Amino acid sequence: MGTSRLNWKLIDEAAKELGVGFETRKSWRHRGSVPHKWRYPIVEYLGGEISMRDFETESSSERSE
Repeated sequence: MGTSRLNWKLIDEAAKELGVGFETRKSWRHRGSVPHKWRYPIVEYLGGEISMRDFETESSSERSE
């Protein structure tokens, strides 16, 4: 991905496949943040479509995506 904006559609799809419930995924998007314990599994699942660095550049302005 290489940008400072998280692709919430990709994150949501990956997290769903990894067993994360709807309400939990919804709260992540609302907070604009993915818990650290889920970041690596999501990056690994997506095979490089996003990187760990993408999570480091999260900001509250991305909550509305």
